[in-house]
Amino acid sequence: MLSFISFGRAAAIVLCDMASTAWYIGGIVETAIGPAAPWFILAVLLCAAPFLAMYVEGSAMFVRGGVYKVVRHAMGGTLAKVSVSALMFSYALTGSISAVSAGQYLAGLLNSALPRLHIHWTVAPHLFSVLFAL
Repeated sequence: MLSFISFGRAAAIVLCDMASTAWYIGGIVETAIGPAAPWFILAVLLCAAPFLAMYVEGSAMFVRGGVYKVVRHAMGGTLAKVSVSALMFSYALTGSISAVSAGQYLAGLLNSALPRLHIHWTVAPHLFSVLFAL
């Protein structure tokens, strides 16, 4: 483990990153696919296993730096550029999906809290979540 970050902080970062996707992916897949969702998720996990093996191998080499430097050292410059592009794309998607999801939760909170405060307004959840995400 790197000396400049503790195990607790590293675990917090990893768990936050995992939880931002793991908690709502089941509901999204269930809505889109139906009862076959667990089998679909299992197939995705089995397809992701080779990538996990490559990641573990790359992590064991202990090259200081980010994704680009580690992948360039392990697999070459072209794959390093592809992996950084995929990482940036993933960050953009995760950020936008999380912002829209937070907007949906806030719209629900406002729609349930405003009548209790004797304010008779209704917030459109879809419009509010888009505006919140922007």
